[in-house]
Amino acid sequence: MSKQFVQGDVMFILLSEKPIMKNYKPISPQAGRIVIARGEKTGHVHTVDSAAATLFSFAFNDERIIVVDMETEVEHDEHPPLTLSPGAYNIVLQRQYVEKEKARRVLD
Repeated sequence: MSKQFVQGDVMFILLSEKPIMKNYKPISPQAGRIVIARGEKTGHVHTVDSAAATLFSFAFNDERIIVVDMETEVEHDEHPPLTLSPGAYNIVLQRQYVEKEKARRVLD
């Protein structure tokens, strides 16, 4: 079973090995921080130090992988820090079902 870590509406699933990154592109940091997810309602962000990790986006859909090189904390204004150890993590953004609509991201 995979190790999973959650901070608010963002889940990090530790991968058993680093995936082949051929079709992934790195996402540029902003002011020394990597923005993992941005709250659609509040604008608050889940971030990590760009010196500790690299965030990648899959070229064909919204899939994201974060590769953590050294222990780091995921920070968010409304949640306690979440410590991630070195490794590769699949990032899953929680979705909610709304009757008569498609599933959509949880508005954080």
